[in-house]
Amino acid sequence: MGKNDFVIRKFQEYYRDNNPVLPPRFSSREYGFMSFDREGMIRHIKFNSEGDLKRFLVENIPAHSYYSSAYYRYPERQRMEEKEWLGADLIFDLDADHIVKGSVSYEEMLDIVKAGVKRIIDDYLIPDLGIDPRNISIVFSGGRGYHIHVRQGNVYNLGSDERREIVNYITGENANFNSFIKRDTEGNFIVPDEEDPGWYGKISKAIINVSKKILYLYEKGDTRAIDEMMKSSNVKNRRRLMNALFSEKKLFSEGSQVTKKVVEILAEKGNRRKLNYLGDEELILQFLDIVKNYISDEVAGKTDEPVTTDVHRLIRLPGTLHGKTGLIVKPLKIEEIDNFNPLEDAVYSRFSKNVKINLSKNFSIKMMGERFDLSEGEQEVPEFLALFLVLRNIADI
Repeated sequence: MGKNDFVIRKFQEYYRDNNPVLPPRFSSREYGFMSFDREGMIRHIKFNSEGDLKRFLVENIPAHSYYSSAYYRYPERQRMEEKEWLGADLIFDLDADHIVKGSVSYEEMLDIVKAGVKRIIDDYLIPDLGIDPRNISIVFSGGRGYHIHVRQGNVYNLGSDERREIVNYITGENANFNSFIKRDTEGNFIVPDEEDPGWYGKISKAIINVSKKILYLYEKGDTRAIDEMMKSSNVKNRRRLMNALFSEKKLFSEGSQVTKKVVEILAEKGNRRKLNYLGDEELILQFLDIVKNYISDEVAGKTDEPVTTDVHRLIRLPGTLHGKTGLIVKPLKIEEIDNFNPLEDAVYSRFSKNVKINLSKNFSIKMMGERFDLSEGEQEVPEFLALFLVLRNIADI
């Protein structure tokens, strides 16, 4: 049995046994498909029923299946201007390419991207943009990431520029973070309150979290890690800032005098003038450089801007299979994301029969609750893993 024969047989079996997941207002969407044996995309297709879509999937066995984020009066028409655009979902595409740094396993990569999904929803869409959680859905892409879909009345008619503004807000793109730190008439720095809405509160919390991290490393005796934090933030005078952070200041608390390190003061809530304990403006701005670096890594959302701003975008169709993994493009509710494990929940469990494959290299992965530590050469594995490895060009069959 050849590689393509195995893959196509498994995909057709899946589509024959499973009904497609139809998006809302499915007959107003454009659909597009990519084949295993032909270049390019077949698109400008309209379906009027679930049966029509299922029949197409079973008969054509696409490698990748997509539908438009947009709604059209005539989705089947070839020219975009003839389709008559009626609006579009607001979509965020989170992919490992934009989020994951360094070399990690496939499982670790998916966990990192999932954390990014939760950050955008919990820290931006719901609290800052006022999106009703009931109007948010999540889709595991079947590959290296997730899609967030917002379907709410006030987003459908947003143009590309408005959608770009939303992305820029979430990612902090072009933001002047120092502008959130105010100065009084005497030139003292005033930080926002931790409970302030939007980026004001996020920046205040970031100052606290960075200070707590530095204090933790100091108490561990790991000053080298602190120095690396400063170096990666392009702090010019690291020794001087280090001395300022760990210098001691006397202050009054509840009627008595106490002595605290400056970094301890910075880690506390409620003191909006605490930056001034660092001593002078140069030190304060260098410390804020560390905070900005932390915000970029740990606070700002990360999403692929062109996907959100393109009001005609084709996005993966839930319930179909991903042509480079064999995993299901899996729709999720917000409350399901915490416990969702793509390498269990997006695996088609009926692909369970063992088959022989020939691996091109050693490979380890945990799927369906079982750890597979495979050596190069001939191995016998379940079909779901064989499909995954063959499609990723790690094995032949």
